[in-house]
Amino acid sequence: MDTDYILQIFWHEKFWLPVGTSWTDLESHEKNVYYPRAADMSLAVLVAVVFLAFRYCYESLIIVPIGRYLGIREHQRKVSHNPVLEQVYRKNKASIDDTQMKHLIKETSMNSQHIKKWMRMRRLQDAPSTMLKFRECSWHLLFYTSACIYGIIILWDKHWVWHTEDCWRGWPNHNVGTDLYYYYLFELAFYGSLILSLLMDIKRKDLKVMIIHHVATIILLSMSWFLNFVRIGSLTLIVHDIVDPSLVAAKMAKYSKKQTLCEIVFGVFAALWMISRLGIYPFWVLRSVYFEIHDHVASFPSFIVFASLLFILQILHIVWTYMIIRIAFQKYTHGQINQDVRSDTEEEDDDDDFIDETTVPPVTNHVTSNNTPKAKRRLVDGHNSINQS
Repeated sequence: MDTDYILQIFWHEKFWLPVGTSWTDLESHEKNVYYPRAADMSLAVLVAVVFLAFRYCYESLIIVPIGRYLGIREHQRKVSHNPVLEQVYRKNKASIDDTQMKHLIKETSMNSQHIKKWMRMRRLQDAPSTMLKFRECSWHLLFYTSACIYGIIILWDKHWVWHTEDCWRGWPNHNVGTDLYYYYLFELAFYGSLILSLLMDIKRKDLKVMIIHHVATIILLSMSWFLNFVRIGSLTLIVHDIVDPSLVAAKMAKYSKKQTLCEIVFGVFAALWMISRLGIYPFWVLRSVYFEIHDHVASFPSFIVFASLLFILQILHIVWTYMIIRIAFQKYTHGQINQDVRSDTEEEDDDDDFIDETTVPPVTNHVTSNNTPKAKRRLVDGHNSINQS
């Protein structure tokens, strides 16, 4: 099929634009007036690659030394090798039924508690190290903080920030200044780099949710750029950017074992989250998208998609709010935040909660050697250690 024909179908004006509007209406013909172009987005791919390279250098040269100074563990602790349990782990990923447990007890001369703890430690051995988490958060903190400060500076004097109906008044003839151009470019490149780096970043339990979030964000940024909805798009960006620095800062404090600092920063994050994601976003941004636009722009298919994606983001906000409330509730029920600030989405590796060291009887051909003295096993469960001889 001809490429030009495919592009013609994709960019069909009946989908992208309201009746009576054409792509020529979104072309700027004056020297000092700039309207967004789809071709601008190709530059974001290049910037995303640059971000990845910069991130690697930043983490390796700056963050890793800082992490070492703070005593952050770089590697997961190794569980003692046990061929029988290793084979079961690789096959079942630590999921053991009662019948299999009885069989393992006979083969390894270990009791069920020790086997479960070995499996738990083995699973953690494959989990990302605390240093890797700290590095990832440091990159996010750098970008989110920079984007938040830059966004506040460039948007503070924009009239549509304080009068959201101006996001639609006079559309599509909205000039995009250099400041907004780079704001969009760097945001799109950042989320693009997150998609590109999914293979090397921490594998979270909510990976699918995060992919949906990143893809929805990229589609929203791209659509708002194509349609010159940059004004409402910039409001959406700043509402999200203002929360994120405190989240990753709380996580970094947690990984550095600064529990009090973690809880203080998490409290700031929770307050900002409730205000921005459950207050400002739905009653400021979504209100304008769903109500104010209709006095100035007729509805059209791509706008319906755009508005639906903004609503999906709000649904994700509600889901994550539930997680935040659960974590905050720990402070009042347990006296401290025991879980990571993203504990529902990350593997836990708190040193106090897992096996510190496990020594098991040597196993040869699936049979415990009779010539080997009874093994001394040391397991740490909370603050208690069990020694058997």
